[in-house]
Amino acid sequence: MFGDHAAFIIPAYAVSILVILLLIIWLRIQYSNRQKELLILEQSGVKRRAAKTQGENSGK
Repeated sequence: MFGDHAAFIIPAYAVSILVILLLIIWLRIQYSNRQKELLILEQSGVKRRAAKTQGENSGK
């Protein structure tokens, strides 16, 4: 039904899908952790450089 190479192709696709799903899960966890760290830093008074006010020097 799947041909002579199905014993190789099906596991290869399965491993590829598994790796991609694990990477997506890992990235979502890392993103969540970075967001929590930013929140903690901002609550402690540290501000991001990208959040400058209009009166500050733009560095040009």
